[in-house]
Amino acid sequence: MAIVEGHDLVESDWSFLDPPDDALVESAGPCELLVAVHESLFALAMIKEAHDRVRCWQGGAAAVPEKFAPFDAVFVCYFPGMGLSIAELLESLAPRCSPGARVVICFDQGRQVVEQHWQQYPDMVTADLPDKALLEKAATENSYQITEFVDEPNFYLAVLRCQK
Repeated sequence: MAIVEGHDLVESDWSFLDPPDDALVESAGPCELLVAVHESLFALAMIKEAHDRVRCWQGGAAAVPEKFAPFDAVFVCYFPGMGLSIAELLESLAPRCSPGARVVICFDQGRQVVEQHWQQYPDMVTADLPDKALLEKAATENSYQITEFVDEPNFYLAVLRCQK
């Protein structure tokens, strides 16, 4: 998961979806504060080595210190093995997002890969990618509006706007 202040964020630039992990950092452009949040210390070390100005935090978004909030943009690679439902994720981000902030949720391998992982590793995949109805329910309960939604077998993307 990566968190950025998106003053100069260009909505048509989806290059952050390309691997490796620091592609988002590369595409962020000039910003006052860029915080990368990831479960892997190795991934954070690679980002920090390549981009010293980036502040790194290991763990989930809910554990990020308040001094980094409010967020203007949050990019989440939502893998269903995260152990966090979409409702829990949006609830944890809501108090940390500025009014109008964007939350971009993606899984570039899509639902088809999740289903394969579910069959191969049933103890590791804790949930499926949220369908539009589930996402709308969680978004509404946490003051977000869905502005874009793509759910294809090989690609998943949801863009939400904070309505508070």
